Amino acid sequence: MPTKPNTLSYNVTWSTRVFSSRAATESLLAPEHEDGNLTTNDYNASLHFLPGYHRYYPIVGVLIATAPLALRTRKWSSRRALTAFTLGFTGHLFGKLTVLNAHYNYVRSLENPAGFSKAMQNIQAKLGGPVPQGFIIERAYEPSPDDQNETISSDSLSTNQQTNQPLNQSPLTKWDQIRKMNDNTAKNSSWDSIRQKHERSSSIVKSPSSDQGSELFWDDAANSDLDNAPTQ
Repeated sequence: MPTKPNTLSYNVTWSTRVFSSRAATESLLAPEHEDGNLTTNDYNASLHFLPGYHRYYPIVGVLIATAPLALRTRKWSSRRALTAFTLGFTGHLFGKLTVLNAHYNYVRSLENPAGFSKAMQNIQAKLGGPVPQGFIIERAYEPSPDDQNETISSDSLSTNQQTNQPLNQSPLTKWDQIRKMNDNTAKNSSWDSIRQKHERSSSIVKSPSSDQGSELFWDDAANSDLDNAPTQ
């Protein structure tokens, strides 16, 4: 049965149907007691209470409420029948409230509500079938260290999964596309102007070197030596 975190959700109708006798209660709770989900006191209290006579309180309430009228009335009329129905309904309602109060006190008396909640979940999984709608008694409890570690591990795992998932990018609007094209154009223009400036500077630097190169090939000293050399 689904439960809130750190909360025992006790279904009165389901418990009344499942633990209908002491033999059935013992066969279902004994494995949970052996596994440590139920303490010895909770196990013994459950064996005594769950299949107990409190389940018959509504019927007893009807009998007690209508008995005086039934014993004193010899001839029934519509008015007396309506009175008997009203008394019977009131007795049945009082018996229901008494049953709920008994279950409430039983849940409050549990030593280990966390283990009891786990035991009820295991029994529900073992039996299967739909869980009937009924009155739910809830009792909050402090989580055990093992439950806290499991909660932290599950939270860390979910956080990692959310971090690893790619972010959903929304489609670009028309204005975003135009802005992106303008940015690319501006970047290309900037690169072109830098490249042109670089080429212009390179041409300015290379022109003196070309003149120097021509001067290196023209040696005046070598020409004077050639002029002074004796002719044969």
